[in-house]
This record gives sequence, C-alpha cells and structure tokens, in this order.
Amino acid sequence: MSQNIGKIISAKGPVIDIQFDGDKNLPALNTAIEIQNGDELLVVEVAQHIGDDVVRCVAMGPTDGVKRGMDALNTGNPISVPVGNDTLGRMFNVLGQPIDGKEALGDNAKKMPIHRSAPTYAEQRTETEILETGIKVVDLICPFIKGGKIGLFGGKDITGAILVDAISGDSQYYDIQEVPSWIDRVYPSDLLLNQLENWGKYGKGYFNTIFSQKGVLKPTDGYNYVALDDDVYIYTGLKSVSSDASNVGFALINMRTKEAKYYAISGAEEYSAMSSAEGKVQNLKYTATFPILINA
Repeated sequence: MSQNIGKIISAKGPVIDIQFDGDKNLPALNTAIEIQNGDELLVVEVAQHIGDDVVRCVAMGPTDGVKRGMDALNTGNPISVPVGNDTLGRMFNVLGQPIDGKEALGDNAKKMPIHRSAPTYAEQRTETEILETGIKVVDLICPFIKGGKIGLFGGKDITGAILVDAISGDSQYYDIQEVPSWIDRVYPSDLLLNQLENWGKYGKGYFNTIFSQKGVLKPTDGYNYVALDDDVYIYTGLKSVSSDASNVGFALINMRTKEAKYYAISGAEEYSAMSSAEGKVQNLKYTATFPILINA
C-alpha cells in the first residue's frame, strides 16, 4: 500500500497547513499526521479542511525548524493512547508517550483513540457513582463523581488566541501575554464569572466554605459591559452567601487581559434596585434595564 504524503505549505506557530495530492483522499478530521523534523518526530492533528486539497492542522509539540516543503505522512489513524491497568500510576503526554521517566509500555498494551463517539444510552448508567481515589481527605471532604471533570489543582483557562482572516483564511497564534491591544475580548463572560465565583467562594479556604462561611462571596445574577480606555470590561456585583438583598462590592474584569479589580462599596443588589426603580414609576408601567456602571 502506497503512502499518502503531503507537503507543508504554511507553518505559523502551532498551526500548520499541509497540501495533499488531489488524486488521493484527504486525511479525515482528527487524523494524526507525522512530520520528521530533524531528529524529532512531530505529530500534528487535522483540525479543518480549508479547500484546494489543504488541511489545517494543530501541532502536538514544538514547531521550531518546521518549514514549507517538508513531507507530512498521513497515518490514516487518530492519535491513540494507552488505556487499562497498565497505565495505573503512570504519566503520559497527549501522544501516549511516558513522561514519568519509566519505560514505555510494550507493543501489546491496549490503546484507544483520543477521539471517540459518545457511549450509547444503553451503555450509560442513570445513577450517580463516587470515584474512590484512595485519598481519605479527598473521598471524605471533596468526593469526585464518576464521569465528571476533576479540577483539584486548577481549572480550564485561556492560554492563547488564534486570529483568523475571514477573507484569506490566514491565521496567527498569540500567547495570552502577547495578544494585541486592539483585540476587544479574549476571555468569555461565562469563564470570567465562574472564576470570580470560585475566588469569592474559596478565597479564604475550602473548609471556610463549609463551616463559618466568613467572608464568602458570590456574584449577583446579572452582569453588564463597559468600555474603558479602549478595552471592554465585564462588571457584576458581589454579595454575601447569606443571600440578602444588598451588595458588598463589585468586580471589574478586563476581557482581554483578565486584569480584575474588586471595589468594596456596599449598595443595593442590582435586581433589587431595578425593582425599586420600577416601583417609583409603576403608574407608567416602565421596565427597568440592568444598571450601567458610571464613572468607573
């Protein structure tokens, strides 16, 4: 069987475009492609078909030294990693290669692709099960649910941004610290509000959230945006978990840099203020909008 080899036509950071022979099938999405980059074997994954027999790929490793004209071998298979009992107590990278200093698993080790179809309903269970870690303090105080995501030492975050020209299709990757200032926003509202909620909840320790709950805060139900110095900020009030109808302050977060400021200024909770405003003009049947931040 002849090999399906393409040529690199563009390499910009971790984004690599590869063109294949038009007489052969393009690699399917999520297919692994191998590039011999000097002494290192670079694996990239097909992320998009962009036309003209070209696939856009994302590199799974450093791309230093990658240049146009280099060969790229279509493996015909997705990235696969070891699974099963042989992996217990081991550490692997995204390619399934050991990174714990121990020997690699043998060729007989069971492997499965990192992209798989979701299990059918018949294969799923309706009841909730606890994942026993064997760590007593975790299993007792903060048990994990099977099938859920575990963020014991952190959670998801934005580490970079890819800008795509809608006309030419050209793209450029920027590290999160190097995103140009003319970009309005990088961080989505939901992520910023989730991180703000975690800060207000766990800022004084996990056990404090269970027992005394001293100083535990939570964002109010609404939020809005404000433009300051050519940047877009999201702002929302913060109130005590006692759930009274007043704010203890508000947060202002830059949606490009995630720079955040907390202002300890007490006041009415937004929806309470909206209800009060509507009550003042109830004969006119006006509906209040979410408050706008002034003189920030």
